[in-house]
Amino acid sequence: MSVQALRIDSKRRAVVPAEVLAAAGIAEGAELIPHAEGPGRIVFETRAAMQARVRAKYRRRDGAVSVQQAWAEYHDEETDALDEKGVE
Repeated sequence: MSVQALRIDSKRRAVVPAEVLAAAGIAEGAELIPHAEGPGRIVFETRAAMQARVRAKYRRRDGAVSVQQAWAEYHDEETDALDEKGVE
């Protein structure tokens, strides 16, 4: 797969090439959740991918994890990161 640049239009929209979506296993019409991972980096995840990542991050040693607790901790981390950047 070749590297392709995207442009953000005046309505802040970008079109992701079909080749990139196919490589990521993302189908047309899929709901994606965006989040910034620092300056110049935006990540788009499916809800299932985000849930799996959060569950893995907060899994206890016995393997159990509360989705509500994991989400609350993840949200707190994201809020703290925005606070540090001065974003309201």
